[in-house]
Amino acid sequence: MHVIDRDYKVLLTNKKLLELKNVTQEDIRGKFCYEAYQGKNELCEQCAAKEVFETGKPHSLIKTLPLPDGRK
Repeated sequence: MHVIDRDYKVLLTNKKLLELKNVTQEDIRGKFCYEAYQGKNELCEQCAAKEVFETGKPHSLIKTLPLPDGRK
């Protein structure tokens, strides 16, 4: 789980995701979510956060993320 602002920047990430990504809160706080979690330079296709920001409705998503060791 993570919390991002309307600019898609990371505010807070849960401990397990930090462990899986092998980063600290300070490493990714303030980075764009797509950069911090996906290693991309732009919003992901079918961005759940974009949908939430546009509709104001809650959204839950389970997504596969690349890990530093190549696993997903």
